[in-house]
Amino acid sequence: MSSQQFGFAQKGDRWILLRVLVFVVIFAAWGFAATVDVDKRTAEWKAMLFSKDAQQRSSAATSLLLMKSDPALQALLETLRTTDDADTRTSILKAIGVHRDARCLEEVIQLLDSPTESVRQAASAAIETMDQKEAINRLVGVLSDPEASARMRSSLAEALARMRRPEAVPALIGMLETEKPSLRNVASEALRRITMLSLGPKPEPWTQWWKKNQDRSREEILEGVIRRQDARIEELARTTEDLWVERLKTRNSLQDPKPLLAALKSDLPGVRRYAVEEILRAKVEAAYPVLIETVRDPDPKVRAASAMGLARVNDAKSPAELILALEDVKDPVRMAAARSLGQLKAKLAVPRLTQLLQDQAVARAAAEALGKIGDPSSVPALEALLADPDGNLQARRAAATALGQLHDSRAAGPLLEALQDPQIRWFAVDALGELAGHNEDGPLGKALDPLVKVLTTDPTADNREAATVALGKLKIDKALPHLVLAMSDSESRVRERALSAYVRIAGDRLELYRQHAAEAAERKQHEVAAALYQAAANQIAKQPGQAEAVAQMRRARAEQLQAAGNWGAARGEYELLLNLDSGAPSKDPALYRSQAEVLRRLKDEPALLRLLAAARKNAPEQKQEWWNDTLSAIERLVSAKQDEALVKAIDALKKEDPELGDEKTRERLLVIEKEARSRLKPEALPPKETTPEPKPRAAVE
Repeated sequence: MSSQQFGFAQKGDRWILLRVLVFVVIFAAWGFAATVDVDKRTAEWKAMLFSKDAQQRSSAATSLLLMKSDPALQALLETLRTTDDADTRTSILKAIGVHRDARCLEEVIQLLDSPTESVRQAASAAIETMDQKEAINRLVGVLSDPEASARMRSSLAEALARMRRPEAVPALIGMLETEKPSLRNVASEALRRITMLSLGPKPEPWTQWWKKNQDRSREEILEGVIRRQDARIEELARTTEDLWVERLKTRNSLQDPKPLLAALKSDLPGVRRYAVEEILRAKVEAAYPVLIETVRDPDPKVRAASAMGLARVNDAKSPAELILALEDVKDPVRMAAARSLGQLKAKLAVPRLTQLLQDQAVARAAAEALGKIGDPSSVPALEALLADPDGNLQARRAAATALGQLHDSRAAGPLLEALQDPQIRWFAVDALGELAGHNEDGPLGKALDPLVKVLTTDPTADNREAATVALGKLKIDKALPHLVLAMSDSESRVRERALSAYVRIAGDRLELYRQHAAEAAERKQHEVAAALYQAAANQIAKQPGQAEAVAQMRRARAEQLQAAGNWGAARGEYELLLNLDSGAPSKDPALYRSQAEVLRRLKDEPALLRLLAAARKNAPEQKQEWWNDTLSAIERLVSAKQDEALVKAIDALKKEDPELGDEKTRERLLVIEKEARSRLKPEALPPKETTPEPKPRAAVE
């Protein structure tokens, strides 16, 4: 570099240095001026902290905080520590709370012990805004400090409880062990508020809970708190709803719509729902126009209740509103609307209901509705649902029932196919019965064998019972032998249904009853035979001039009951046939003989003796045989050692006939009487009857 160039460079550097020096001097002067200005403003705002105007105090405190200047902050804190003016302190504390300024935490904590309540409240409110981790840790530390004042710890416990800070739980559990009742109470309430649990004032339950939950995050613990809080809110809402409902139940007039209309406007959905149900239950027709509007209520349960109830409201607008409700976002509302449309037999809804058969959520309700509406255009869609193995089971069952209700012969084939599915079988059987009972084309002959198979082989009693009903509705004579066999089923309800189905088919054709009863008797099914004879008697009793035939059937029934060993039922039947209490008792010795056998089986000797007395009177041609039977009955009383009954019975026989039959029976009866009297105590003896001596038989002859 040349000297000339070097000289230029030296000169240029001096110029740059000069310029830098000028700038430094200017900046220093500006900084000094700025410092003077900050100090001035700090002094001004500090003075404003004591203004009588609350807004000026708050503005000054906020300005000092926002200056981010250590002198300004110190001025603020010094004022907070040293002033005795409660208003000034309160304004500063509010500003600290607004800006969540944790730099002031220590001074704020100390003011929790202030003698002035408004200052303590402001300090507590400011603390609740400081949710920084360092601040929470410091607060928990003071809470745990036994040297801190009770008032300070109490205020901190309440503040941390309002902040829902689970970090405070260990310190609060520690406070439960303090000797000061006031602190224990505050700690217990704080724990309850933080956790929304009521574990009591003792530390042990809380310690156990904390051991299980201390590793959970604050968010997880608060989620549980929120759930419990929501549950309590719901409980409170239910309590309020219950009070509303009680008021509605005790209203002066059940038909007065005003209380119910007011309830429909309640903010509580349970109250609105009750109002809907009560309007329908009490049939408050004056409220029906408003009731239709509740199908659009914000609460789905109210909408569902309204939709379900509109079937009972005779209003032309109901079907249209219900069709709209089929598009509701909640399935219970859609199901309720579908069922109501079915009850209203709203044919306008058939196209949409048919489409809903493909919606598994409401397919069942749609099928039920289509069955009640009875439009044959829905048969193909119902058949498709019935045959769908992947379809909703309850919906497929409803489809089977609906096909039976439609009474369309096209459904016979699909229903017979459905018999193969055990989960659908009962509904298919029932539907076939409905179809057979209303089919204009006559009985469904193809259904006989499948239904008989269900009746004779299905292990489920419900299915067998349904098969008997369906066979009865078919009215095919070929079903009769199978129904007779079903009368011996292990389930009484199947037996009863089988007999009813038999009667439905056989009607008053007496020859069928006789034939099948005789066959049952040959198979030793005497109870079945007795039931058939009874049914036959009931059927022909409705016809004039059939008294003798009815008596024959009843006698045959009694004989079958006797053969079955059903002595009680046989006794009642024979009593009706003997007709002893009327003026025209039976004179048939065979009936007396059969009833005597039944009474012997029942070991009812007193009744047997009365029967034999009637037999001697009404069938005297076998009088001595009746006396012989009487002696046998008396001998059985002797074996039973019923002496008092013996004496009374023989006295009654003496009154009836002093000769007591022939000499053999007389002598034996008198001996029995004498022995019985000798065994009885005098006070138990009935008075001895004086009977005339019988004349010698030769003289009589």
